[in-house]
Amino acid sequence: MINITDSDYSRSLGALLAMSPVRAARGGALGFISGAVAEQTPFLAERIEASAAGLTAALSAESVFDVPDRLARLSGRPPVAVAAALRSPEMVEALCMGLDQLGFPELRELVEQWGPQEGGELAAVPLRPQGLIERAKLIDGLRERAVQILTAWGEASLEIGLGDLRMDGRTLATASRVWQVPVLTGSMRPAPTAAAALHPNRLGRSAAAVAFAKINEALASEAPIDAVAPALALLVAIGEAITSVSSESEAARVRSARSGLPVSVRLHAPVRGMSCDVHVWWPFFASWGASERRSVITTPTAWRLSPTEADVILWVLTRVAASLAVAASAPRRRGRLLVPFDWAAHVEREAPIWEAGASSVCALMQRGRLPQLRTKMPSGPLPSLDDPTAWPWRPTQE
Repeated sequence: MINITDSDYSRSLGALLAMSPVRAARGGALGFISGAVAEQTPFLAERIEASAAGLTAALSAESVFDVPDRLARLSGRPPVAVAAALRSPEMVEALCMGLDQLGFPELRELVEQWGPQEGGELAAVPLRPQGLIERAKLIDGLRERAVQILTAWGEASLEIGLGDLRMDGRTLATASRVWQVPVLTGSMRPAPTAAAALHPNRLGRSAAAVAFAKINEALASEAPIDAVAPALALLVAIGEAITSVSSESEAARVRSARSGLPVSVRLHAPVRGMSCDVHVWWPFFASWGASERRSVITTPTAWRLSPTEADVILWVLTRVAASLAVAASAPRRRGRLLVPFDWAAHVEREAPIWEAGASSVCALMQRGRLPQLRTKMPSGPLPSLDDPTAWPWRPTQE
């Protein structure tokens, strides 16, 4: 007789759960968990069975134990209802409870990647350690590049003046809907719901629009330069990361625009030319999130973003825009104030408005994703560039 230990069972079940939900179900994972908990905690087996009601109905199966056979009989890809049922919050929660009962909590994170355990459009899937590491690496790259840009500006004694920006009213109207901040245009329509409007680069364009629309006001306000310059350096760092640095032929540029560029932070590249002028970057951000077909856009940008790239770039960009908007709402520097300007009190009053707007942008991006790809976005304002530990997605923080 073969003696199967808990370790053997855990290893075999873990190999199954590491597959896609459909393949795991075809291999019998649901029956393995339900059958193992049935003797000691029959109510958990009943809960797994109840959570699989949509799955068994879609497959015309009697119970979870019939699921592998029914899936094996299918030709081609299984119906959408099958994958949706396996990724449902009810199924994920029931399987996680079963694994806890069996004493295999280490296998929970495999099932948690199937989909969110809570219902609703904004329910998120926990990030695995690798996901945190990837995001931390990218956000650290942007932060370090911003420090390099700031240092270069200081060494060159660069004076950032007011720019001449042309932005049509529709762009700000769209940004107002995305940000849900009425003060942008004086009115506010409902947030967009169309799938095309929820692409990360489209939302990023609206975030950049707010940032660029507020630069001149921020520079002319009583806001301290230390509250404005880091946000401007980050804005340039993001602009660099989503555009090309190489000089290409026109034909190559068109091909790059159609296929999309990879995101690439320009760490250690010289800070010169465009990187010394904040205002020239708006056309690139505008092209990055343009609604026109890529076949007619000749400016290459990185618009096929991975979930990691989208999370990091959109979070940083919205916080940059929020920082500049808060600075822009300070009194203009027309003369000497009779009473010293209280910047801290101003931030305390204005920051929550724009933080809510930034969170609205990030929430819309998550809503546009498949449930199993939705992640929890960080909250809070833009941290100091000098404090790496204050930035989100630290693996030790989760």
